[in-house]
Amino acid sequence: MDERNWVMEMEMAMNNSGTWFTSHLLRLIAKADKSNQESIRLGFPDHVAAYERWMAGAGEFAKEPDSNTSGVV
Repeated sequence: MDERNWVMEMEMAMNNSGTWFTSHLLRLIAKADKSNQESIRLGFPDHVAAYERWMAGAGEFAKEPDSNTSGVV
């Protein structure tokens, strides 16, 4: 995995504010079905993995627990 700031990349791509290649690629991954996502993964594995983490709310995209809940889920 490269040292890319995936949180910023995903936010800008999904808010349509990014116009660079990575933003277009992340939006394409979001629109693709699973079969095509796997095809894209062959050339851009880090991008697809970042999108999957974003969708799952995992890794750097995990939500911080709300401090108002005092640990109650």
